[in-house]
Amino acid sequence: MSSLSARSIIGNSLSGGLVPFIRVIITFIVSPLIVRGLGNYDYGIWEMVFAVVGYMGILDMGLAPAIVRYVSRHHALGDNKELKRIYSSSMAFFLLVGLATALVLIAMAYWAPKLIMQGAVVGDSKKYFIFILIVAAITFVTFVGSLFDCFLEGFQKYKLRNYTTVFMMVAGNLVLYFLLKSGGGLLAVAVVNAAGLTIKFTIYGIMLATNRFGSFRFRFADTSFVTLKGLFSFGFKNLVYAVALRISTVTDSLIIGTFLGPAIVTLYIIPYNFICQGRDLVWALSRNFMPLFSELDALDHGEAAQRLYFKASRFMIGIILPLLIGMVMLGPSFLEHWMGAEYAQSGRLVIYIIAAAYGVGWLNPLASKLLVGYGEHGIMAKVAIIASFFNLGLSLVLVQYLGKEGVALGTLLPALVCEPLYFVKVCKVLKTTVWGYAVKVLVPLLVPSGVLVATIGVCCWFHSPASLLQVLMIATFSMCLYLPAFFLLSITTEERQLVMKKIGLQTVEKS
Repeated sequence: MSSLSARSIIGNSLSGGLVPFIRVIITFIVSPLIVRGLGNYDYGIWEMVFAVVGYMGILDMGLAPAIVRYVSRHHALGDNKELKRIYSSSMAFFLLVGLATALVLIAMAYWAPKLIMQGAVVGDSKKYFIFILIVAAITFVTFVGSLFDCFLEGFQKYKLRNYTTVFMMVAGNLVLYFLLKSGGGLLAVAVVNAAGLTIKFTIYGIMLATNRFGSFRFRFADTSFVTLKGLFSFGFKNLVYAVALRISTVTDSLIIGTFLGPAIVTLYIIPYNFICQGRDLVWALSRNFMPLFSELDALDHGEAAQRLYFKASRFMIGIILPLLIGMVMLGPSFLEHWMGAEYAQSGRLVIYIIAAAYGVGWLNPLASKLLVGYGEHGIMAKVAIIASFFNLGLSLVLVQYLGKEGVALGTLLPALVCEPLYFVKVCKVLKTTVWGYAVKVLVPLLVPSGVLVATIGVCCWFHSPASLLQVLMIATFSMCLYLPAFFLLSITTEERQLVMKKIGLQTVEKS
C-alpha cells in the first residue's frame, strides 16, 4: 500500500484547496483596487509582459514534473545520494537558465518600453524600464525557487507549502493594499510580487538545507550529467506539453493586445481570470496526487489506483461543479456589482465560453496527474501541441472578426477535441471504460447538480440580484441545498464517515 493514508490525502487536498480559497477572497478585495490604481492600460501591460515571461518558463525544459516524480521515487527508496545529485544538478541548470533569462530581459529593458508606449502617458518610459528590470528579477527568483518547490512537492510536504503560501499571500496583499491606497501603481505591484516570491523561496531553500529535510545544499561535486540527462529524458514530453499549455493559456493577452490594444486586454482578462479561479482550485486539489500515482505504479497497485482515482475524482468534481455552475449562472451579475457594469457587459460571453472550455477538462480533473505519475504522458504532449497551434491559429483569425470573444472561442474548440482523448487514455491506463468512469464518478452527481441549477434559476427568476450581497446570498442559499444532496446521494457511507472524522464530527471508531 501507499505510504499516504486516506486521511493524509484528504488533509493534503484540503490544505491545497485553502490556497485558492484565500486567493479568491484576496482577489475579491484587492482586484478592483489594482485595476483602478493601474488603469486599463497599465493592467493590460502587466498581463502582456507576464504572458511573455510565461513563455520563458518553458526554458525549464520540462524538468519540474520530472524532479517531483523522481524525488518522490528516490525518497520512497531512501536513496539520499541520488536525491542530492538531483538537487545539485537541477540547481546548476536553473541558475544558468534563470541568469540568462534575466539578462535577456534586462537587455530588453533598453528598448521594450518603446514597444509598449503607444497610448501611454508621455514621460512614462522610465517607469516601464524599471518595471521590466523588476520582472527580470522575478524571473530569476522563480527559476531558482521552482527547484525548492519541486523538492517539497516530491517529499509530499503539501501542508507546509500551502500554509506558507497562504501566509505570504495575505501579508503581501496587505502591504499591496496600503501601497495602492497611498497612490502606488505598476511599480508598487511589481515590487510587492518580487519581494513576496523572494521571501517564500528563501524560506523553502533554508528548510531544505536543514537536517530535518536532508541537508540539501548545492555542491558542484554532486552535479551529475547522467542524472540531469535522465531528468531531461523524462521531462521532454512535459516540455512539449508545457509549450502547448503556454500557447493555449498565455497567448490570449498578446493577441488581444496586438490586434485590439492593451486596454481591451483588461476587459478580457478580468472575466477570464474570474473563471481561472476554478482552474486554480482544480490544480490545488489535484497537485498532491501525481507523486502518489507514481508511487502506486512503482508498487504495481493498479486496483488501488483505480479506486483512488474514482473516489478522488468524484469528490473533486463535487467541489468544482457547483463552482462552475455558479460562475456561469451568477458570474455576469457578480462582475457587474464587483468590478462595474462595463466589465460585466463586455465579459459575459467570455465567461460562458471560457467556462465551457475549462469545464470539459474539469469533468476528469486528475487526468494529467495519473498520466504523468504512470509515465504515460506521451499522449498529452502529442495532442496538446497540435491543439495549441490550432488554438493559436483560430485566435489569430477570429480576433479580427469577433474581437476578444473570437480569442475565447480559439480556446474552447481545441478543448472539445483533446480532452476526450485524454479521457479515453486514462480509462485504458486504469483498465476501465468510459461508461465505468461515468457510473462511478459522474452519475452520482446528477441529482445534486440539478438541485443547484434549479435553485439558482428559481431565485434569479423571481428576484434578479441587484447587489453583490444578493448575488452572494443566492449562491449561499443554493449551496445549502446542494451540500446535503451531495453528502447523502453522491458518496458512500464509508466515505461519509471518513469525511465526518476528518472535520471532527465523528470521533469514535466503529468496531
